[in-house]
Amino acid sequence: MPVDAALLSMRLQPVPCKPSQTREAKRERALARKAKFGQEVKKRASAEPKKPRALRGRAGGLEGLMGVPKDIFYEIVSWLEPLDLLYLARASKYLRSLIMSKDNAALWKAARKNVPGLPDCPAILAEPRYAAVVFDQHCFACGISRSSCTDFSMTFRFCGPCFKANIRKGKDIRFKAVGIPDDVLERIWSLLVAAPTWVSVHPNEDPDMNHIQQRYHVAEFRAVFDQLKRLRDDPLDLQRFVDDRLAFTRQRQQHGKAVSLWYEECRDQRYMDGEEVRAEREKAIKEKLSELGYSEADYPENEAWDKIFDQRIKLTDRIWKNIRPKLEELLEQEKNDRITAAFDARVEQRRKEIHVFYEAFVDRNFEPDARTFLPNLCDAGFLPSATELATANDAQDVITENRFAPIEAQLLVEMEVHAKNVKRDLYRVLVEERQQSGDKTPVPDIDHDQLEVELAGASALFYCTDCDPRHGFIHPARTDRTLSAAEICAHWREKHPLQKWTAGYAPYTIEQGNLPRWLIAMNDAPRVLAIGRGQLETASAALGALGLPEDTAYAEVDELVRAGTLVCLCGDPTLPPPELWSWAKLVNHLWREREWYSRKCALLARSYAHFNVDHFVLDDHPLTEESSCLTILTEDEEPVYPDYAPAPKVAKEIRAMIEASGTRGIVCETCRNMYSGNRQATCVEHLQKDVDVIAHHVKAKHGKALEKKDVYVENE
Repeated sequence: MPVDAALLSMRLQPVPCKPSQTREAKRERALARKAKFGQEVKKRASAEPKKPRALRGRAGGLEGLMGVPKDIFYEIVSWLEPLDLLYLARASKYLRSLIMSKDNAALWKAARKNVPGLPDCPAILAEPRYAAVVFDQHCFACGISRSSCTDFSMTFRFCGPCFKANIRKGKDIRFKAVGIPDDVLERIWSLLVAAPTWVSVHPNEDPDMNHIQQRYHVAEFRAVFDQLKRLRDDPLDLQRFVDDRLAFTRQRQQHGKAVSLWYEECRDQRYMDGEEVRAEREKAIKEKLSELGYSEADYPENEAWDKIFDQRIKLTDRIWKNIRPKLEELLEQEKNDRITAAFDARVEQRRKEIHVFYEAFVDRNFEPDARTFLPNLCDAGFLPSATELATANDAQDVITENRFAPIEAQLLVEMEVHAKNVKRDLYRVLVEERQQSGDKTPVPDIDHDQLEVELAGASALFYCTDCDPRHGFIHPARTDRTLSAAEICAHWREKHPLQKWTAGYAPYTIEQGNLPRWLIAMNDAPRVLAIGRGQLETASAALGALGLPEDTAYAEVDELVRAGTLVCLCGDPTLPPPELWSWAKLVNHLWREREWYSRKCALLARSYAHFNVDHFVLDDHPLTEESSCLTILTEDEEPVYPDYAPAPKVAKEIRAMIEASGTRGIVCETCRNMYSGNRQATCVEHLQKDVDVIAHHVKAKHGKALEKKDVYVENE
């Protein structure tokens, strides 16, 4: 084989990555970004040069080798492995001159023979480089000692940034194939040593299987490509070069696969040996613990315990002396934890027994209307007097009526304190929701009378995260489960009797990252939250449109809604009758409709900027003093709703479309045309399969009478 085809690759020098792409540079940029946004930054220790560590009496340990006769030195070195030879060659210039000399290649061959199963070094490759590729950890480009990317076919070791700088996919290497025969150009990838693909960790043996999606050394590609261009006018030399490169590539890839298989076999063997040592260590530790009087039933199940057992290090007397105090401490902790768990279980049982007598106590002492802010069963069990009763005598005694009766007087006092705390929790979450994002102003402390006024306001509305129906990622405030302060407390007592009272957002955890707080609350334990700022603004706007002051009481406007005096003039046929309606639900309805209009206006502003918004969607829920969808009727006044009834023929056609739609959705054609592409099937809201609902939507939202062309039936 002519040497030129092989030396073309062997003479290549890898290119170090750019300084901006090193790990340190990336870390500095990441720290700068965190500091910019006020996040906590953990800085490394100062980069000042460290003082050399004092050696423990071993300085000059290799001095004796200088005077050893060379034949004896070579005999000693012949027992080393290739990695040991590399380290020894780096110890001094004298040792490097001896070991790295071409005359002493036999030393490297002997060292290689000391590694069972290692394939022989290719003739074209130097023994020290072969040893560095297989055993060393230094990057061939920048020299750092953390090269995680190794290719035995290319015989290179790279760190991550240098790998990206030197190795690329064939489709990412740009070149101009001018004057190169097509048959040679088609086989250009077979003339290059390819890295393994993601499908297999082993390289191909046959270079004819190389393709454009595999990774190649960019410098090698340039060198081979330039040689092909130089030989394009000499067909014989060109063919000879192609054949030589093909043979060289096949040899390198076959040898690379052999080394890769050997490396994987060694790794598996090391794992099996480590597992045997781990099993022996575990067995030995259990035997010693058994001698101390412990059984496997006493063992805890935690990470600290497993960390001591799951080590691939043989147990020695010294190791046992070090780990024994830790094991005994963990065993004692497990014993205490089990005692505590048993006590907690008994206390929980005592609290369940208290629930029976607490319900009877409430029935005797409180009318149904006076139970709004009372603790539920769970909270009652955690009142101080109930806790003292449950934990008495190590929670061994069963709760009876005679034991419960003495704490009834104290319970009344504690229940009143609990009601005040609940009201302050509701006020706190209400104020926090009203604050702007990022505002950390503490919640002001107000007296009890002012607290009652704040919670009785028409905009003091709340919802329970566990009971709000969700549809995808729709905000829970869009549902109809919004309640007043008194209603949310009554809801908590009735629907969550065994759930501890929880109001406000829970603190963020590392796993939750930057998820929206309302979404975290939905996936967390049930809790009470205040309605969002959008709904708060809607409630204020509704009061202003009605000419009512901001401090109007919830009970006042709620009574008007339930009496049918305060109505919305939109004429939506899905709205319930007044007796099933409430002020909170009316605010929800207004906010939902105004939010729909805002979203559609924003969509049209992006997609149809040259059209008038009123041509597509109408605001049928204005809340201004000049134009309002709300009104308070006089005693003899009847509400006037818009006429949206379709023509009989159209209604009949729409009913036929609904019956034929089956499980397919019905959408508004005008709303659908606001979206494009796949978004038409994912972003358009489905309409209820009712002619009146569809007719009202088309009339109220788009200002026209319903026609057949306004309805679209989705595909399967």
